[in-house]
Amino acid sequence: MKPFFEAFPTLQLQDHIAGQFANIQITKIKINQETCLLKVFIESDRLLKYQTIHTVEQELNRQIMRQMYPGKESSARILVHYHLPEHYTVSSVMEEYKDSILLECKERDRLLYQIFSHAKPEYEGNLITLTLADTVISHEKAGELTTFLTQVLTDRCGVPADVRINYAKEGPSKAKEAAERRLEEEIVRITRANEEREARGESESADAVNGNKQENKQNGTFRKNPDREKEKGRNLTSGLRQKNTRTTDPDMIYGKNFEGKSIPISDIMEGLDDVIVTGQICALETRKLSNGSTMILFDITDFTDTISAKLFPKDHQLEALEEGLQKDAFV
Repeated sequence: MKPFFEAFPTLQLQDHIAGQFANIQITKIKINQETCLLKVFIESDRLLKYQTIHTVEQELNRQIMRQMYPGKESSARILVHYHLPEHYTVSSVMEEYKDSILLECKERDRLLYQIFSHAKPEYEGNLITLTLADTVISHEKAGELTTFLTQVLTDRCGVPADVRINYAKEGPSKAKEAAERRLEEEIVRITRANEEREARGESESADAVNGNKQENKQNGTFRKNPDREKEKGRNLTSGLRQKNTRTTDPDMIYGKNFEGKSIPISDIMEGLDDVIVTGQICALETRKLSNGSTMILFDITDFTDTISAKLFPKDHQLEALEEGLQKDAFV
């Protein structure tokens, strides 16, 4: 083993970072000539923040690798193994190191990060039990999350950990309860408006999208997310396209065709009239209104937030919508 700054004597770091690496020991250094990748294997007796390690990686690349391989794409990685004091347990490591674990998880897989960041941990000795939302995505990512945490806690930190997963139905948040109240008020308003139109001999359908953070009314268009559906092996059928000549899109479920990039639901701000979101249907309900018309209510989540939608389809559209809009489907 060799002290870190004996191996890299010319490396310049900020004082507070240099102080943390003063007692770091290097066990091995590897350079891949083809990929211009530097790997530095180190050992430490105290936890280092993920952002600190990332900063040193950037400086190693900037100050050393780019000098060795000018004009080429180069990079540097630090792989750390900890020898922590005996008093460290699974819970104490998680408490001290969780921000770094979350940041690393976010860079690996943003969806995994969303699931882990909302997980509720419980500790008993070396056992850590994570309670996740009972969704299809949580079930799909559970194995990956278990492997990731085991590698971090056991392999990297040297603290034996048994990671287990539980699932729980999520109760409604205050924001969602408020959105439900607004939705009920909107249902009453639309029902009355429909009755008035029918009394005048008119017919009109209404669609609206109602977000958890604010109400945002607009004509609704929904189609399946083919990439996610292929991953899940689902085959939603959009019978509406046979009746709706405005589009030949095989993924269309309802409304008109559209183009553009989706945005996270959490980024939807008041005043946006038209937005595109993708996500999983996490709740679905069909209601028969007093005037005989049908309302379909469903919630879509992209794991940054949840948005509620409601449709008032014609009778001939019901069969196709019920087939295309299903709980746990991606749209």
